[in-house]
Amino acid sequence: MAQAQIAQSLGAKVAAIAEGELGMKACSRMTNGKPGYFTSCHSDGQNGPPELWCSDFARWVWWKAGALNTDQLTPAAGSFGRYGPVRPNNPRVGDAVLFDYNAADHTAAHVAIVIQVNANGTIVTIGGDENGDPGGSDQHWAGTSCVAQDGPYNGAHNSTDGPGQPLSGYVSPVEDDMPYTEPQIVKLVQQGVHAELNAKIDSSGVTTAKGAEAAVQTRDALNTLSQQVAALTTLVSQALAALPQGGGTPSTGGTPSTGGAPSST
Repeated sequence: MAQAQIAQSLGAKVAAIAEGELGMKACSRMTNGKPGYFTSCHSDGQNGPPELWCSDFARWVWWKAGALNTDQLTPAAGSFGRYGPVRPNNPRVGDAVLFDYNAADHTAAHVAIVIQVNANGTIVTIGGDENGDPGGSDQHWAGTSCVAQDGPYNGAHNSTDGPGQPLSGYVSPVEDDMPYTEPQIVKLVQQGVHAELNAKIDSSGVTTAKGAEAAVQTRDALNTLSQQVAALTTLVSQALAALPQGGGTPSTGGTPSTGGAPSST
């Protein structure tokens, strides 16, 4: 992956992916070999009718960008309220924005993706399952709706001029400020461990892994030696205890002569 792409923030990736889906419908996209944004195309996951899919779309965009833990999100817009804290204000690019969210039972009327935050407090969002034909059932709406852009509109808490009413707040993806996605982090760790274990620690060519193995072997050898010394100490103590206890120095047959040096003749 190019360095510029790695350095790109997750929020910017989310916005770019969302913009690339403008005009798409519930069954336009393939995900894991099946049509739709997860289950947007078929409410039963197989061949049923489309479902209300704003949450499917927002989850798909986060997942595609590499955000963590998107598997806990569901086709219910309110599941974003379980994903992370809902901030009433301070939107950031890449956030999910919730409308008419009820924290007591985690329900919401709509969810979209923030793609732009303006200095005057307005935001621009992209949402799935918008602009459908209202003259029928939920399934009819879902089948005729699309991915659409809204705004700029007031991004303040409880504002009512967005695609859903009222605006309840914002949820950020877990990796909001991370320059790497989860797969990239795992790969970097694997590469680092592999490099450390195979790096030579001196001119002998010994690697860290071999050095660690030698250290373990040395420790085991020292433990064995310590056990042997302890056993030998016990045997010596027992042998000394078995010697007869005398009152003086054992006889050596007389006192050696000290009369002079040996003759050299």
